[in-house]
Amino acid sequence: MALKSATGKLYMLLSACLPDNDNIEKRLLLEQITESKEYRELKSYSPMKNVFLKFYSKQKLAALSTDELREVGYKTIPNVIFVVTNIINSIKYGDAWKLSLKDIPDFYSAESLNALDVKIKSVSGSGNITNIKDENFMAVFSEKTIKSLDSIKADLTVSDIENMSAAIPKHLKGKSYCISKNEIEEIKDSFDSANIELEKYNQSLRYGSFVLLCRKLLLTSICILLLVAMATSGAVGGIGLSVFALIELLIVTVYWTKV
Repeated sequence: MALKSATGKLYMLLSACLPDNDNIEKRLLLEQITESKEYRELKSYSPMKNVFLKFYSKQKLAALSTDELREVGYKTIPNVIFVVTNIINSIKYGDAWKLSLKDIPDFYSAESLNALDVKIKSVSGSGNITNIKDENFMAVFSEKTIKSLDSIKADLTVSDIENMSAAIPKHLKGKSYCISKNEIEEIKDSFDSANIELEKYNQSLRYGSFVLLCRKLLLTSICILLLVAMATSGAVGGIGLSVFALIELLIVTVYWTKV
């Protein structure tokens, strides 16, 4: 490739004169990489700002061997934006919450980046709940980042479960988190199932109470009818009728209060 910088042109000239000089070859390769379109795009890709300074600044690249620099320049750098974009999408919509410290890629190795890219995936639809910003995507690998709601499940209220997008930031304030939409849906499904079972139980209680009320009313009606029938027939005298009425009253009272 044609180099524009004076330094690059100088090393092109020196390389032509000293083709077997490894130091000149390395410096020429460094100039070619840093003037390439892929490198300039990576440098201006905002989510990579922190990672770029750590791995891809000219000073960092100069510390690599010629072979390492060749792999980084021709294989790794052209693929970095693609992989990082996939990581960011997976944080928002996929299964990046599964990632841990051991999954941090070697940013100098195309093979390592490709292996990570194969591991993660994104899906369409409703997204995960996360506060990890694009430029802080490396936080998803940290053990300090919350990736499950196990620690706060016991604290969730009914209103929390009904509005998890507001509840999670409230309960995890000051912490980085990436919570799977699947886990959120499972919690909501469990809550809905519990509500259904509770409603069935309440319905059974209401039905049982209705049946018991009907039985009480039936017994009371029978007692009243018996008392009226005995009074009108004259089969029992006044004192006997009073005693019978008292016994009926006691039976009805006990049945209504104890049953």
